Amino acid sequence: DGGKLRHFLRRSVAGPIICGSKGFTASQCKVKVFEPRCSWKEIPLPHQITFESTIEGISYLGDRVAVAVSKGGEVAFIDWATLELVSRSTLAHSAGGAPQVFTSVDCWDGGLWRCRSIQGKSDGSAVRRQGPGAHGGMHDTGLWLELTANCIEVVMSEEFTLNIEESNAPHAPPKVDYGAVPASATGGFSSNLASSPYHPVTPQNLLPSPSIPYKPLTVQMQQDLSSAECDAVASVQTMADECELGFRETNQSITADPAKDLYKAMYEWIDLNQNVFVSRLAEAVAIPSVSGDPTLRPRVLQTVAWATKWCESLGGVTEPVDLGLQTLPDGSRIVRPPALFATFESTLPDVPTLCVYGHLDVQPASKEDGWDTEPFQLTEKDGNLYGRGATDDKGPVLCWLWFVEFHRKFNLPLPCNLKCVFEGMEESGSEGLEECLKSVSETFFHDVDGICISDNYWMGLERPCVTWGIRGNVYFAVEVRGGTKDLHSGAHGGAVQEPMTDLIKIMSTLVDSATGKILVPGIYDEVDELTEEEKERYERCDFDVASYANEDTGGMPLLSQDKATILMARSRYPTLSLHGIEGAFAGAGAKTVIPRTVVGKFSIRTVPHMTIDHVAECVKRHVVKVFDTLGSKNRLKVNVIHAGKPWMGDLNGYNYRAAAAATKQVWGVEPDYTREGGSIPITLTFEEVSGGKPAILLPIGQGDDGAHSQNEKISRRNYIVGAKTLGTYVYEFSRMTQEEKAKH
Repeated sequence: DGGKLRHFLRRSVAGPIICGSKGFTASQCKVKVFEPRCSWKEIPLPHQITFESTIEGISYLGDRVAVAVSKGGEVAFIDWATLELVSRSTLAHSAGGAPQVFTSVDCWDGGLWRCRSIQGKSDGSAVRRQGPGAHGGMHDTGLWLELTANCIEVVMSEEFTLNIEESNAPHAPPKVDYGAVPASATGGFSSNLASSPYHPVTPQNLLPSPSIPYKPLTVQMQQDLSSAECDAVASVQTMADECELGFRETNQSITADPAKDLYKAMYEWIDLNQNVFVSRLAEAVAIPSVSGDPTLRPRVLQTVAWATKWCESLGGVTEPVDLGLQTLPDGSRIVRPPALFATFESTLPDVPTLCVYGHLDVQPASKEDGWDTEPFQLTEKDGNLYGRGATDDKGPVLCWLWFVEFHRKFNLPLPCNLKCVFEGMEESGSEGLEECLKSVSETFFHDVDGICISDNYWMGLERPCVTWGIRGNVYFAVEVRGGTKDLHSGAHGGAVQEPMTDLIKIMSTLVDSATGKILVPGIYDEVDELTEEEKERYERCDFDVASYANEDTGGMPLLSQDKATILMARSRYPTLSLHGIEGAFAGAGAKTVIPRTVVGKFSIRTVPHMTIDHVAECVKRHVVKVFDTLGSKNRLKVNVIHAGKPWMGDLNGYNYRAAAAATKQVWGVEPDYTREGGSIPITLTFEEVSGGKPAILLPIGQGDDGAHSQNEKISRRNYIVGAKTLGTYVYEFSRMTQEEKAKH
């Protein structure tokens, strides 16, 4: 009221509410806006608007209106939005025929929605437009306007002339007949506007977050959703909105003084509240956030919303970033879960910035799969916490937030700025995340000094690890196609060249079953020679061969009984595994069929310095050569389905020294330095988008946690002590990063 400036948060996107009365001029104050994933800043309004009656405004993520100011007929400051979207939102909250004006505080060159341009100078005369349809933008000043119905008077602080011109912009939104739109009962935005008849959900809603101005990569993002897909999207959004925190409060009655002995105080607080820690993990595990199951997609969004609300309760600046649409095998589309970007700023001067990554989605699980307990009900037994996502990766994600909560509870400054990236599609290939990260390399990542990922596991059960390398993966499909239909083996066997026979012959030449050696010529050309120092690391690792053979592998025969050889085979050298044959009969009973087409699936785990192109070329050359020797008239096709690069860190860098120091501080031992056999390709992306800043993998789970399998667990000890380890690491990272910068 009276021209005062306020702001508030809704669904993690912040924008100011400007409230004023008749005669209020917006340029009399500054607008507090959120700069893309960085910080709040106050900026003067780029132009002046005089209102003739009371106005109100609101920030609304669901409509993609980042900042809005309304006046019956509405005036809205928007960070980034589609005109279709904003038009419908405004018309749903305005009296029929009332004036609407939209202006953008900031925009990118043309955006998605340019269909007319406004250029020139004005002498301050009123800007008026009869009827809908005028849209435009002036890129050099960042001004955008949409003029519909009888526009209110807009008085600009700088002169310009209005000239509306047609444009053939490729992404112009379709023209829509809005029909008669009643006024909003409240004059404000409705929480269920997304599903209202005035706001049919379109892919434009699902484009990247308002402050992430990058263009969508796929044509499908420009197309309208079907009615069924619109309903599904609205259902997903409603489910996420209904998420609530059910947290138990922590106990602050510690004896140690954080000002005198911070580590002691933090460890005591964690020990005192470990039952609360477990209850919150139970709350996270209870949400079946299976990203690979489209029917559970609302639950994945619910988990992201749950984490968002916790971050906000800790004072974090959060921004769930829409990653667009996922196309399912049947051609239908669903919303990808947003990536959660959260920033916790330190009040200390000149501190470094650490970025941490984790994921909130999980693998499928059901009691019928062989679980001893309900997978989505955290169960404690013999010191272990059983539940899907307990170790992969909800437990580690929660540990980062515990660190922040400790500082908030005792009003302590964070030792460094902490930026979090939590996604909901890791178990489904992290679709859309790489493009999103690259789009904000100069904003969100501009000040990042290092990256930490806790999404892997120790080699053994007792000695903690620091991981300095991961393998990549190149996944192949070899297709052998015969005729146009399956055949009866009794009627046609022996008379035709069978695709399955060709495929089995090809796949039998890929790997030696007795030694595990890859038989594809050239595969080992890019593999580094083993040094004595590296070999000694494997020999020192905490790893029990007998336990691995009997428990971890389920009794599957080993290729070697030597500890170092097994560890190097699991992480240091490339391996080839056969996964299955698509198109072949695999059901129960007997079926005497000759399949018309079969597709063999296999993958090669690659190690640092191996390139995807070289591996793909070697495999294709080998497969074609073997096929040619068969004299088959069937048709062959070799495809790479997906591929991820390997990664290796610098053991002598400040990030690794910080992890080693934290491990020794908490556990009292030097960590094992290991390489991970699995693939976490996003690690390399984080290094690239941060300008080459060092990444590290710091696991808290044990080697027998069983991620992705039945009875996944994390021990209570590792969960609680893991929280201490990650918290201590943040302090050591801050200290060693500042020491490193002082050298230069």
